[in-house]
Amino acid sequence: MAEVDIRPRFGAELKDGFRPVNAWISNGVTWLDDIQQFYRERAAIEKEYSTKLYTLAKKNFERKAKRSSSLSVGDTPTLTPGSLERYDGCVSKIVQHGAD
Repeated sequence: MAEVDIRPRFGAELKDGFRPVNAWISNGVTWLDDIQQFYRERAAIEKEYSTKLYTLAKKNFERKAKRSSSLSVGDTPTLTPGSLERYDGCVSKIVQHGAD
């Protein structure tokens, strides 16, 4: 009669796992390179956008500042009886007299 081997053989046969692991790692590295390139291009676009937006806002702020000062005090500002400059002076005199 033939002898039957009934001993367990766990791990007796090792399979080569290098190729699947190497392929998985290579795909991960390729994916990371693609993501890195995407974010580099995105950052360049956002930097250009922010520079242009800052320039536009600065230009319009300067334009607005010229117009608003002209609208609020006019081209030749003068001290009038109801102006805030005169009122501020009165308040400071009242405060000084009240402290004495």
